[in-house]
Amino acid sequence: MAKFEKSIEIKGSPEKVWPIVSREKLMELQPEWKRAEWISKDKNKAGLTLHMIGEVGGYKAEMNVEFPEWTENEKLTWRTKYELTTSGSFTIDPTKVGSKYTVVMEYELPHSLLGKVIDKLRVHKVIEKNYEEYLKKLKDAVENELAKKDSTGWNSRFF
Repeated sequence: MAKFEKSIEIKGSPEKVWPIVSREKLMELQPEWKRAEWISKDKNKAGLTLHMIGEVGGYKAEMNVEFPEWTENEKLTWRTKYELTTSGSFTIDPTKVGSKYTVVMEYELPHSLLGKVIDKLRVHKVIEKNYEEYLKKLKDAVENELAKKDSTGWNSRFF
């Protein structure tokens, strides 16, 4: 399995970052996913399932994503079991200036040796680039939202 990890510092508390990473807004920040539909009736808890269609690293993907761990404002883990096997986590740790948001992903392309060659030549680079862009968009989304509240008289020390 291939693996990577990326982190970013966000000027916003875990409570301000969490709603964006754990709900539909996430799809806006990850344009490689074209459609997502909750299969589980209950959202925002461990055990739910999301059906997603998109493209991961240039590889067309349609999969159910299971979320075995869901700890609000702290951690979300996922796994898939389709042609593209993935697992990973999003974690949010409080810092002096806000939050450290980390994404860890492990994945395995199908087709054994051919999948490994394709991964080395293209897929890993594309996935890393997509997550780097996602982290920047997330940071901007959280910090811009907080800036809007500051400009309307909200006191940012509460966020």
